[in-house]
Amino acid sequence: MYAFLEYAKILSPEKTIFEFGKEVDVNAAKTFIPDDDTFMNDFLSSDWRNRLIFAGRAPQVWQAESPIGGQAGGNLLHLALSMISTAADVEHAVVRLVQQALSRISMRPLRENF
Repeated sequence: MYAFLEYAKILSPEKTIFEFGKEVDVNAAKTFIPDDDTFMNDFLSSDWRNRLIFAGRAPQVWQAESPIGGQAGGNLLHLALSMISTAADVEHAVVRLVQQALSRISMRPLRENF
């Protein structure tokens, strides 16, 4: 800082406080003025009520008597999706999950009697 003040020719022994830039009132209300880029003209979608599907076999899929398998599948899905931010991440996420699965299988103790 000393070198800058000396270079800018504002260094003096009697001056100890220096301020740079413009003072900005951070509490001042900001006025929002929308422009053409603020709002989308069109949005491709459909009414969510037309996309609901109720399956007659839902109770079999839910596995209400033993939900552990469904929970494991849901956990795996959440783990996979947590690894993906863009389409380019999909292959890396799948490879990583397969490698983790293979390493868990290979670490299981071998049984003499199958």
